Amino acid sequence: MKHKHGEKYYGNKNNIIECFLDLITNEGYHSTTINKLSKKVGLSYGSITNIFPTKEDILLELLKRIIGIYEEKSISSGNRLKTFLSNLVLQMKKTEDDDNIRDLLLEQFTLYKTTEFLKEYIVKVLSEALGRRDDCYFKATAIIGIIREYINTNTNIYFSIDRKCLELVKAVLLICEYKEEDINIMLGEIV
Repeated sequence: MKHKHGEKYYGNKNNIIECFLDLITNEGYHSTTINKLSKKVGLSYGSITNIFPTKEDILLELLKRIIGIYEEKSISSGNRLKTFLSNLVLQMKKTEDDDNIRDLLLEQFTLYKTTEFLKEYIVKVLSEALGRRDDCYFKATAIIGIIREYINTNTNIYFSIDRKCLELVKAVLLICEYKEEDINIMLGEIV
């Protein structure tokens, strides 16, 4: 099968994603522009938008790659839901000290394309964990809303990041209709 694009295209695509990740990590998603990315990557604005029409498309590609890594972990662990929740907790804990990561995580669960991608991924995770797909789309929508809310909730001495993560995981498991004893077991394994 012939590929539509050559090696140079895929090299540029990978370079754009690496530079984008570096910029958003250091400057935040909102401060990262395609113009800044163009200078960092050494490609024209048009060359970048030919590969990725929008900044959200670059974020979506980055997210797909990250989810691919999570998928490999979940295959080896045998529990996709547990892997998803563990990685979510890890990301939430990173937000405590880094506003750029908090903003990036919030963007992933706010922008249309990335939210739809994450919703489909969560549906897949839930349908595997619950053994059915009938109401997983509604559950995924509720989970995304809860994640947004938890990302926006500032932690303080009364509501530590560990408690925040514990409550988030518990809320997701309740949406998934896990029984209390199963929730306690999962919480112990995740948080």
